[in-house]
Amino acid sequence: MIKKMKDLKPKVEILLRKNPRCRDSDSILFATMYFIEIGEVNLKNMNGYDLLKIISEDRLPSYDTIARVRRKLQNEDESLRGESYNERQNLETEVRTNINHLRKN
Repeated sequence: MIKKMKDLKPKVEILLRKNPRCRDSDSILFATMYFIEIGEVNLKNMNGYDLLKIISEDRLPSYDTIARVRRKLQNEDESLRGESYNERQNLETEVRTNINHLRKN
């Protein structure tokens, strides 16, 4: 798992730098990563069954692994964070406060 993450890190970093939409959406990041990994021509000639087979054979990185690498990169480098990062951080603080308040009652 660690080796997969290390191999994936530079690829995710390039996508975050080149495509700001990937910074706020793991779905867009995931789809873009698969588009690049599979290749446009191969993807156009592939049916859904073929795609699912490749995914199930672990020939492509998992959604969770891509998201984990993205979070690590954004934690290390603020320039890779998306526009909604601060909003999520503020919401996190609010949610923690509400949860702590509920625990006390």
